[in-house]
Amino acid sequence: MRTTYREPEDIQEDIDGVIAERQRASKKEVKRSTIYTEALRLYRKYRTQEDANKVFAAEFERLHKLIERQHGEIKQLRFENNKNKNTGERNHDVH
Repeated sequence: MRTTYREPEDIQEDIDGVIAERQRASKKEVKRSTIYTEALRLYRKYRTQEDANKVFAAEFERLHKLIERQHGEIKQLRFENNKNKNTGERNHDVH
């Protein structure tokens, strides 16, 4: 003959609650791991973008300096060209 042991109603509810919590906890763990995976993906994405931003900023700075240097050279050439024109006109007037 079999004998089954049954807990009182309040203990049975507690046990059911613990089992339900364990199921929710496992679902939360899955969700949490998904969130961590997503967070890592976003971290890698933005870290790469931050690295790219640093590269872009350095390249912008380099190009800006290059443009400034070219403007300086152009001004110098214009000055020399104007100087030669003025000297040439004077020489032409003298002849």
